[in-house]
Amino acid sequence: MKHYEDDLVYRVVELLFEQRGEGKNRLKMEVIASQLKKEFPQHPELARESLYPLGEEAVRRGFVRFTPPVIKALRQKLVAKFPGLARTKVNVVETTGPADNARVAAVAADKALKALLRFAKAKGGEPGGLGLGAGRATLQFCHFLSARLKLLDEDLKLRLVAITAGCPVRLLEYAPISFLNLFPERFVESKLGLFAETLGSRRPVQSLVRPYRHQAGLRRQEGH
Repeated sequence: MKHYEDDLVYRVVELLFEQRGEGKNRLKMEVIASQLKKEFPQHPELARESLYPLGEEAVRRGFVRFTPPVIKALRQKLVAKFPGLARTKVNVVETTGPADNARVAAVAADKALKALLRFAKAKGGEPGGLGLGAGRATLQFCHFLSARLKLLDEDLKLRLVAITAGCPVRLLEYAPISFLNLFPERFVESKLGLFAETLGSRRPVQSLVRPYRHQAGLRRQEGH
């Protein structure tokens, strides 16, 4: 697809989703395309067929944000079963299965950003701390939070803290310290990596180190 400037891509979704109207006044795709050609005469090639890929491009560029709904009925059931939970602090997101868990990360990113902004306002702009653990869910959370930060106009500074270990040895993209690079630098005041030894159950670890047991360093670790 031809590259289009940001203001055109944004205008497409603005007309489609915000200014399209309802009922008899609802703008047809042909009318929207004509309006765009008037506003952007340097793009006479625009047609109704052009709008669909431009809508997808708006999502890719972060102009359109999807936020999964919080299921209030499930939240009420959870709070009723565990009375110690604070109703206002619990959010339940319904998913279709493990492959759909990104919905949870999206809601968590929204909640975290609101909390960071509240903290910054209450503390007069003081940087807020954000600690990152390991795993795919945290990686998804960082992707969603980063996308929201890129569209943020308010002043916000973050002190990021991540564990430098704690991921599968062949899936380094899940290492928390690598997540720090996902955040826009203009929001980051500092980054801190905390070393944490990788933990594992005894038998699998012994089977891994046994071929190298004559190496002193590994022998000492196996003895712990």
